Amino acid sequence: MPRITWNKVKGEIVQDYSLRKPLISKISKHFDHRYVVTLYTRFGSAAVIGDDDQEMLINLLGGSKTALSHKILLLINSPGGDPLAAERIIKALAEYSDNDYWALVPGTAKSAATMICLGATKVILSPTSELGPIDLQIIRGNTLIPAYSIITAYDNLIDKGIKLKEDQRIEPILQQLEGFDASQIEHFRQVNKLSEDIAQKVLRKGMCKKLKAADVKELIKIFSDPTKSKTHGRPIYYSDIKDSDKKKNFTLQLIKPTDKIWEDITEYHTRTIFHLTQTGTLKLIESDEMSYSAGGQ
Repeated sequence: MPRITWNKVKGEIVQDYSLRKPLISKISKHFDHRYVVTLYTRFGSAAVIGDDDQEMLINLLGGSKTALSHKILLLINSPGGDPLAAERIIKALAEYSDNDYWALVPGTAKSAATMICLGATKVILSPTSELGPIDLQIIRGNTLIPAYSIITAYDNLIDKGIKLKEDQRIEPILQQLEGFDASQIEHFRQVNKLSEDIAQKVLRKGMCKKLKAADVKELIKIFSDPTKSKTHGRPIYYSDIKDSDKKKNFTLQLIKPTDKIWEDITEYHTRTIFHLTQTGTLKLIESDEMSYSAGGQ
């Protein structure tokens, strides 16, 4: 089968479920007939991973005739969302797969979507598949700002005030501190800790069962430490994880773009992205038995 092109898909009138369903079945065959579930949320919109995704996922798996008799392969593409919702989705996937689901990232799985991948027993990536940092992001206008940056700015001002000499004025510092809410800063700290705690917890139940808590904490710094990633939007690639994981604690599989399996994955991914764009659909969760969506036409 020749590689499907963006122009070909773009020229088609619709990208409905009937075109994607056979591709899900093909992908399943590539992975020993695992039960394939896909979770897509549209980029460039207000769509984020939330509790409604867990509800759709449970409805899909619970209504399946075959899911309970198969291990699960999750195709996920999302900018992220609520860490607690990610934890619930991980729980649902683990329960329905007998604690053995794999995560495959055709394109991008950031933030809470990265956390869902960390909960898997194997993560499957191409050289250009993107994971990302899991630290909290704050919406300011149309911009996402790392909570870490706000916390650091606040802490620096407090530290500067404490170190003032007797002949230095404190008023400029107090004036800047008026722009911060101390209780909100503490909330940001706690949510950042929550994301890290969830990531550690799910890894110790999945890929890193044999590691001690301290070792897992060190292992996930590539995802949890903002000083390493520098910015929340920075991609974390397969090569980055391999370089940071010298002892090979993460269970990873690399699919090369030249592999035949990648053709079916890419075609499904391309058709799904165009479907979300054409219809304005915000979220899509589907298998080869059924399809659930939220938002759009």
